[in-house]
Amino acid sequence: NGIPIVIDYDLIKNCIIPRYAPESYKNGIFSHSSDVWSYGVTLWEMFSLGEVPYGEMLGSEAVKLIEDGKRLLQPKFCPNNVYTIMENCWQYNPKDRPTFSYLTEIFVKDPDYENIIELVKTRSIS
Repeated sequence: NGIPIVIDYDLIKNCIIPRYAPESYKNGIFSHSSDVWSYGVTLWEMFSLGEVPYGEMLGSEAVKLIEDGKRLLQPKFCPNNVYTIMENCWQYNPKDRPTFSYLTEIFVKDPDYENIIELVKTRSIS
């Protein structure tokens, strides 16, 4: 595109790559599907109570695990149905991942998840 990009390779190596979808770290392709992959990692971080994906591994080590078909393990406090959603987000083929519309439908239908507007109306946030 002719647009210069400034990159911190240490940040990429140790932080960003483990959150990227395979097509992003391999070919620089970013799409809604790659965002869904990253969303799955974000869910994992939330349910692992802020742990770092792949721990102390280098980005290259995390990539090897992903390429070998391995995924982040189910966090201790993560319900099975949410981990299934994460696994779906981490499908290797982008076409096999759910859309954000579909993910929204899943969470809206689940009584364990409240709309933030309703949460604010009914509870004091402090």
